[in-house]
Amino acid sequence: MTFEAQTFSSECGSISTSLGDGARNDFSICTESGKGGHFGVGISCVPDSSIQFPLDADEPDAPASLLTSCVATLNLVEEGNGSTTADRVRNVTMTIAKTEEGAEDDRLICAYWRKLYANESEGSWSEDGLRVVGSNASHVICSSDHLTNFAILVRVVPNKQPLSQTHDTILEVLSIAGGAISVTCLSITLVLYIWLKVYRSQTLVIHANLAVSILVSQVIFLVGKDAIDNKGVCKLVAALLHYSLLSSFSWMMLEGANLYLKSTSIFRTNIQVWLLFVLGWVSPLPIVGVSLGVRFNDYTSVHSCWLNNENGLIWAFVGPVIIVTLLNLCVLLKVIHVFLSLEAMADKPRAKRIKAGARAVLLLTPLLGITWLIGLFVNVDGADLVVSYLFVILSSSQGVCIFLLHCALNEEVGKAFKLKRDKLRKLHSSKIHPNQGRTSKTTDDSRRSKQKKKAVTWGPCLSTDKTGFHSDSTKRSEVHHDSTKC
Repeated sequence: MTFEAQTFSSECGSISTSLGDGARNDFSICTESGKGGHFGVGISCVPDSSIQFPLDADEPDAPASLLTSCVATLNLVEEGNGSTTADRVRNVTMTIAKTEEGAEDDRLICAYWRKLYANESEGSWSEDGLRVVGSNASHVICSSDHLTNFAILVRVVPNKQPLSQTHDTILEVLSIAGGAISVTCLSITLVLYIWLKVYRSQTLVIHANLAVSILVSQVIFLVGKDAIDNKGVCKLVAALLHYSLLSSFSWMMLEGANLYLKSTSIFRTNIQVWLLFVLGWVSPLPIVGVSLGVRFNDYTSVHSCWLNNENGLIWAFVGPVIIVTLLNLCVLLKVIHVFLSLEAMADKPRAKRIKAGARAVLLLTPLLGITWLIGLFVNVDGADLVVSYLFVILSSSQGVCIFLLHCALNEEVGKAFKLKRDKLRKLHSSKIHPNQGRTSKTTDDSRRSKQKKKAVTWGPCLSTDKTGFHSDSTKRSEVHHDSTKC
């Protein structure tokens, strides 16, 4: 066994060591805090290369893998911490010499010893979070990091072929940038709703609550995605994110129910406000509570502050997502059918009807969460790269779509904004010209006085009913409502 140690003061440190046969192994490690620390590497080689180690041995039918390199043990003591803090590692890159040069590159994997939370002395070999980023005839390069993007929210099984470091970095940048823009747009939407006092409309009340739930979930994701170094905080982040995301889907379901009632009911139908808030904010609590109670020790994944997808707990989120999105998809198809069946649409050319239907889909898709169905395809081998990019872009821009389609371009919001603007203009004008209102009132009084004098001169004015006819004439003749013609 070979052991090397080094003290580094910057963010990252590296160690190179050689075995008895001269094979070189390189290791680099970077800390989350960037303070540096003490880095140690131990390398032990098993003399019998035919020994097989099972991957994920705690699962039934776990596959076995042939050991083709020495086993490296990495230890980090962060500066100022005084204890081993391997969970505070941001990135580890290892170039490890092969003991079997004939190993096929497409079958190489990198694995680590994953400890169980319930019993630190037990565990199994796992490849989750590790990836092969390069190899040649004599060496293989492994990389481990904590990069996180929105696609992990709908991954129901560990990725068998992790994406490269480049793609992971791009996806994380897209998630952060899109999430930040979405949070800004949702905040503007809520401020305008409150300022314009459009919360009297049930439709806009549901819009507002959906915006709040999406806003909270994206803030929690962006702020807490790197809290993996603290198990307690990480578990709290996962639980809050679980609840806020389920709440957003509850409000998406209510969007679908409200839309269905508005488009199919002849009479004006509203859902009770108290029922809206119970379904939207209270209904997700039992799901989160049961999930925490049943799987408290392994509630989160090893490499992210999100639900564990190795023990089936992820279905406590993905299951409701599938149910809500499928129901809303049916609602969307029904609404489009009703919309295109209207008499006003029946006389239009086919091209215009298709355009109108496409516009309806564009308006309703962000509210109903249909795009989340796309994210489920990240679990399909071979399609995960394209789907990951598509899902990250769509999910992180949901807030932008809500702002544009249901605030900036919303007719009801536009009317409320015009009324508010006119009211502010009148208020501003009255401050600049305080006697203008009094003068206008005096002018109106003078006009009414003149009209009364004319009426007296011409004789008594006969009252008219709503049909515009004289009410006391024996011969009913049509007259105008203008008081000057009484």
